[in-house]
Amino acid sequence: MNTTFQKLSLAILIFSSVLFFSYRKKDRIRSWFIAYKMNSFRFVDENLNSFLLYRLYTPPVKGKLPLVISLHGAGGRGDDNKSQLNDIVSFFTSSKLQKKYPCFVFAPQCPVGKKWLNTVTSYPFDHYNQSEIPESKQMKMVIKVIHQLIEKYPVDTNKIYIMGFSMGASGTWDIITRYPDLFTAAALFSGVSDTTTAVKVTHIPIWAFHGDRDNIAPVRLNQEMQAAINNLGGNCKLTIFKNTGHDCSGKAVHYPGFVDWLFDQHK
Repeated sequence: MNTTFQKLSLAILIFSSVLFFSYRKKDRIRSWFIAYKMNSFRFVDENLNSFLLYRLYTPPVKGKLPLVISLHGAGGRGDDNKSQLNDIVSFFTSSKLQKKYPCFVFAPQCPVGKKWLNTVTSYPFDHYNQSEIPESKQMKMVIKVIHQLIEKYPVDTNKIYIMGFSMGASGTWDIITRYPDLFTAAALFSGVSDTTTAVKVTHIPIWAFHGDRDNIAPVRLNQEMQAAINNLGGNCKLTIFKNTGHDCSGKAVHYPGFVDWLFDQHK
């Protein structure tokens, strides 16, 4: 009886420890699982004397398919080619989504100390002036890899969708205004922008998401960018989550109608 009780106690202790470890390391475990489904690549740019790590999900379905690009936030920076595999990548590589909307998923990783958009880091963020900020090396390489993917894989160039969270959302605003003819639609989760560039993206369907309690990139930033675009005849939607802080990407990708809206966009 005593031995049975001890064994049961030990089993409970082990099980509890596994659960605790899984909870504390859930982001890392998730990254490992997603990475298993995606191929790892290293793009080298000799002209820029730099390189870009990225993951690519290739669906088994044949024929021309959409390309989804995910730009991670500051927390996804690194050199492991895994940390960038966030809620967005997890969602778009899931079997449930791929069954309904098979697509390529491109997830580049920005190195530590670098940014998709070289704005000043000071909270709270504000709008920036694109004409005063050169395009980052990382963003230049993202563009080059996109063109490589188009050449190598059956990418439907009428359905190239880009999105990002935080630093990645700011990068998304920047990249669609620098390359307005490349992208079909964009989704942004808590980013900053240059409202003077709104005229460049009035033809691109955009859906921005933001938390009303974001103290890093205040919600007014996306409100002002939406107004700038729509006042020029553009098509920018904005969803504001109540009682939500900076990280709203998990809510956004599961927002009713978002996925159908995204894959319905085409040139």
